Amino acid sequence: MRDAQVILWCLSQLFLFLVLVKLLAMAKLLPLMVYLCGAATLFPAWRAEQPFAYYGIAALLLLYPIAYWGLRLHRHRQEERAMLGDLLARAKPLYGPGGYYSQTPAPQWEAELEPGTEEYEDYWYDR
Repeated sequence: MRDAQVILWCLSQLFLFLVLVKLLAMAKLLPLMVYLCGAATLFPAWRAEQPFAYYGIAALLLLYPIAYWGLRLHRHRQEERAMLGDLLARAKPLYGPGGYYSQTPAPQWEAELEPGTEEYEDYWYDR
């Protein structure tokens, strides 16, 4: 490989790594991934000797994004229910007394006036 290709390859790998870190941080999974990668890289003997502790800590770190997204979904549902209740409280009824369909229909106007009638002769654009 040429020097320019190596530099471009390294920059693309760095960009992909930064995008991955950003996505994991947005999903609140970054602490779990740092722990899993760090424990596997720095303490492989401890990981092999203490699997219960290793997976227990990983499970605790997994509870953080579950709690975050669960509470966020719960809050969204509460706001949605409140908005729906407000909308239904302010909506006018369609049927029944005072409803849209209980009103008398508006009078129907003729599309065109008949020639020779007084209204036809006295139309607004003739003035």
